[in-house]
Amino acid sequence: MRTYDINTSGETVGTTPAGQTFQPLRYTTTKVDEIRVGVWLQLKTILGAYAFNTETDGLDVEAILDPATSDAERSALVADAVLRYPGVLGFLDGPTVTVEDGSTVAIEFTAETAEGSFDVLVTS
Repeated sequence: MRTYDINTSGETVGTTPAGQTFQPLRYTTTKVDEIRVGVWLQLKTILGAYAFNTETDGLDVEAILDPATSDAERSALVADAVLRYPGVLGFLDGPTVTVEDGSTVAIEFTAETAEGSFDVLVTS
């Protein structure tokens, strides 16, 4: 499947800011890149916000922002969302979840697939 490539690095790459579709427009070229973009989109989707599968598509942002949720529980919520994505086998590092000011979330990890690994930094 052809997937538009998104800068998931957290930094500007060339002239493309983090979280934006690469300009000029390009497609992913490997299965790892396709999975990386898909996982990033899952983590940018609020669980239940869209009429796809409202129980599994997306991240439970409400639970992550809840002050009663521990860091370990936050990491587990992210891990569950990432591992649901087809092709992801596990983590080489993380996931690390940081909540600032009760409303800003940063998620960072290195995931493993059968085709190789990828890094993701998601902020919202």
